[in-house]
Amino acid sequence: FDDKVRLLSHARCNLHPTGFREPFGLTVLEAAYCGTPTLAIKRGSMPELIEEGRTGMLVEDFVEGYHEIESCFDMDRRYIAERARMLFNYRTMTKQYLKAYEKVIDIFHTRE
Repeated sequence: FDDKVRLLSHARCNLHPTGFREPFGLTVLEAAYCGTPTLAIKRGSMPELIEEGRTGMLVEDFVEGYHEIESCFDMDRRYIAERARMLFNYRTMTKQYLKAYEKVIDIFHTRE
Protein backbone atom coordinates (compact mmCIF):
# COMPACT_ATOMS: atom_id res chain seq x y z
CA PHE A 1 0.00 0.00 0.00
CA ASP A 2 2.76 2.46 0.94
CA ASP A 3 4.56 1.76 -2.34
CA LYS A 4 1.38 2.45 -4.31
CA VAL A 5 0.81 5.76 -2.52
CA ARG A 6 4.44 6.77 -3.03
CA LEU A 7 4.36 5.92 -6.74
CA LEU A 8 1.04 7.65 -7.36
CA SER A 9 2.08 10.71 -5.37
CA HIS A 10 5.22 11.15 -7.44
CA ALA A 11 3.67 10.40 -10.84
CA ARG A 12 3.14 13.42 -13.07
CA CYS A 13 0.01 11.91 -14.60
CA ASN A 14 -2.04 8.73 -14.23
CA LEU A 15 -2.80 7.12 -17.60
CA HIS A 16 -6.15 5.35 -17.86
CA PRO A 17 -6.53 4.11 -21.46
CA THR A 18 -9.44 1.76 -20.72
CA GLY A 19 -11.67 1.65 -23.78
CA PHE A 20 -14.73 -0.05 -22.29
CA ARG A 21 -17.47 1.61 -20.23
CA GLU A 22 -15.94 1.09 -16.80
CA PRO A 23 -18.60 1.53 -14.11
CA PHE A 24 -16.11 3.02 -11.63
CA GLY A 25 -12.43 3.76 -12.07
CA LEU A 26 -10.85 2.95 -8.73
CA THR A 27 -7.33 3.62 -10.03
CA VAL A 28 -8.42 7.10 -11.12
CA LEU A 29 -9.79 7.81 -7.64
CA GLU A 30 -6.66 6.42 -5.98
CA ALA A 31 -4.51 8.72 -8.11
CA ALA A 32 -6.75 11.69 -7.31
CA TYR A 33 -6.48 11.00 -3.56
CA CYS A 34 -2.71 11.30 -4.05
CA GLY A 35 -3.13 14.55 -6.00
CA THR A 36 -2.22 13.04 -9.36
CA PRO A 37 -4.19 14.08 -12.46
CA THR A 38 -5.46 11.47 -14.92
CA LEU A 39 -5.57 11.29 -18.71
CA ALA A 40 -8.48 9.00 -19.62
CA ILE A 41 -10.81 8.03 -22.42
CA LYS A 42 -14.16 9.81 -22.15
CA ARG A 43 -16.29 6.73 -21.40
CA GLY A 44 -18.08 5.11 -18.52
CA SER A 45 -17.62 6.88 -15.20
CA MET A 46 -14.63 8.97 -16.30
CA PRO A 47 -16.62 12.21 -16.88
CA GLU A 48 -18.02 11.82 -13.36
CA LEU A 49 -14.60 11.26 -11.79
CA ILE A 50 -12.54 13.77 -13.77
CA GLU A 51 -13.20 17.50 -13.82
CA GLU A 52 -11.73 18.19 -17.23
CA GLY A 53 -8.90 20.68 -17.19
CA ARG A 54 -8.68 20.71 -13.37
CA THR A 55 -8.23 17.11 -12.21
CA GLY A 56 -7.30 15.52 -15.52
CA MET A 57 -8.08 15.40 -19.21
CA LEU A 58 -10.65 13.36 -21.14
CA VAL A 59 -10.01 12.27 -24.72
CA GLU A 60 -12.10 10.42 -27.29
CA ASP A 61 -9.17 8.32 -28.49
CA PHE A 62 -6.12 7.66 -26.35
CA VAL A 63 -3.58 7.51 -29.18
CA GLU A 64 -4.80 10.70 -30.85
CA GLY A 65 -5.39 12.45 -27.52
CA TYR A 66 -2.08 11.49 -25.95
CA HIS A 67 -0.70 15.01 -26.53
CA GLU A 68 -3.09 16.21 -23.79
CA ILE A 69 -0.82 14.60 -21.20
CA GLU A 70 1.21 17.80 -20.97
CA SER A 71 -1.93 19.65 -19.85
CA CYS A 72 -1.92 17.48 -16.72
CA PHE A 73 1.60 18.41 -15.63
CA ASP A 74 0.72 21.86 -14.27
CA MET A 75 -2.60 21.00 -12.60
CA ASP A 76 -3.08 21.92 -8.95
CA ARG A 77 -2.33 18.67 -7.13
CA ARG A 78 -3.70 19.97 -3.84
CA TYR A 79 -7.04 20.79 -5.51
CA ILE A 80 -7.16 17.32 -7.08
CA ALA A 81 -6.66 15.60 -3.71
CA GLU A 82 -9.09 17.88 -1.85
CA ARG A 83 -11.81 17.38 -4.47
CA ALA A 84 -11.41 13.59 -4.36
CA ARG A 85 -11.62 13.55 -0.58
CA MET A 86 -14.66 15.83 -0.58
CA LEU A 87 -16.67 13.98 -3.26
CA PHE A 88 -15.61 10.41 -2.61
CA ASN A 89 -15.43 9.89 1.14
CA TYR A 90 -17.41 7.32 3.08
CA ARG A 91 -19.99 9.84 4.33
CA THR A 92 -20.77 11.19 0.88
CA MET A 93 -20.81 7.73 -0.66
CA THR A 94 -23.12 6.41 2.09
CA LYS A 95 -25.60 9.25 1.48
CA GLN A 96 -25.55 8.55 -2.26
CA TYR A 97 -26.13 4.83 -1.72
CA LEU A 98 -29.04 5.55 0.64
CA LYS A 99 -30.64 7.87 -1.93
CA ALA A 100 -30.28 5.20 -4.61
CA TYR A 101 -31.84 2.53 -2.38
CA GLU A 102 -34.69 4.86 -1.41
CA LYS A 103 -35.38 5.52 -5.08
CA VAL A 104 -35.50 1.79 -5.84
CA ILE A 105 -37.82 1.19 -2.86
CA ASP A 106 -40.12 4.02 -4.01
CA ILE A 107 -40.27 2.55 -7.51
CA PHE A 108 -41.05 -0.88 -6.07
CA HIS A 109 -43.88 0.53 -3.91
CA THR A 110 -45.46 2.40 -6.83
CA ARG A 111 -45.68 -0.86 -8.78
CA GLU A 112 -47.64 -2.66 -6.06
